[in-house]
Amino acid sequence: MKKSNIAIPATLLAIICVQGGASIAKQLFPAIGAIGTVTLRIVLSAVLLTLINRPKFLQFNSQKWKYCAMYGVGLAAMNLIFYMAIQRIPLGLAVTVEFAGPLFLALALSRKLLDVIWALLACLGILLIVPWHNDHVDLIGLGLAFLAGMFWAVYIVMGGKVSKIMDGKDAVTTGMIFASLVIIPFTIWGKVII
Repeated sequence: MKKSNIAIPATLLAIICVQGGASIAKQLFPAIGAIGTVTLRIVLSAVLLTLINRPKFLQFNSQKWKYCAMYGVGLAAMNLIFYMAIQRIPLGLAVTVEFAGPLFLALALSRKLLDVIWALLACLGILLIVPWHNDHVDLIGLGLAFLAGMFWAVYIVMGGKVSKIMDGKDAVTTGMIFASLVIIPFTIWGKVII
């Protein structure tokens, strides 16, 4: 099967997994909160990926470590802020607003007029979906979803850079380890305050 033939099904499956996972994870909020949920998700992923992929850390140079660290920080910030957003606003609205980050990136990197037109139409769709005149929409939640989208763009850019200099499995695993190191202090800080 050609790569182009699997791109759309792979994208649809990724959407189902990410949004389905977020929907299930949101059910944990009453028990462990948004920060606890995202920590559980990232740390568990890091542990499983490390056990499965067994990255070759000794073969890393300083550039690989730096790119993996930036990739992991983007991953941690994107997830932490997104989970804080879905604690305040509905999941569908948060996902829609968060998508602004990749759309702005697409606009910035577009080389063809048709690509720009499609990205602008998607931006228009986001603007039409957001309930601007509803007094009950949490503006902080909307802002968090938008900020998560900006970190999604960072995640995409750094994922592209890190995948050019190292094996994808090592990059994702190491990025998740860095994301865990970023996210754990937020969990500890949240427990201390409460």
